[in-house]
Amino acid sequence: MPCLPLPSMPSLPPELGDWFAPSVFLAVLGLILGLQGKRIDEQGKRIDEQGKRIDELRADLKASETRQQQDMKELRTEMKASEVRQQQDMKELRTEVKEGFAQCRAEQREGFAQCRAEQREDNRALNEKLDRLVEALLTTRQS
Repeated sequence: MPCLPLPSMPSLPPELGDWFAPSVFLAVLGLILGLQGKRIDEQGKRIDEQGKRIDELRADLKASETRQQQDMKELRTEMKASEVRQQQDMKELRTEVKEGFAQCRAEQREGFAQCRAEQREDNRALNEKLDRLVEALLTTRQS
């Protein structure tokens, strides 16, 4: 296929060419700068939004720390109160145990005293029987 020559474009007049080239350059440059400016504005908005979100997160974190500190104070107070109650309960328990041991000792002493009294009475009764037996043996041997 034969190659056809392209029709030549009419050239611009030199006055118009001097004016047209910088205008096109400036227009293209304006478009590029406008698009870049728009991107920069969008980026700035995103940065501002992220900054606001960071500030919100900081506020939430500070509030959370404050709540945790308050909770810790309340927990310490409850633990101290619980410790005081436990110490009081231990004192009461010790007192009850001491009283219980004292009562057991008293009952034991009473039981031992009663046993000794019964044992003495039994010993007297046995001694009396033994004395009668010895007298009976002596009287039978003398007769």
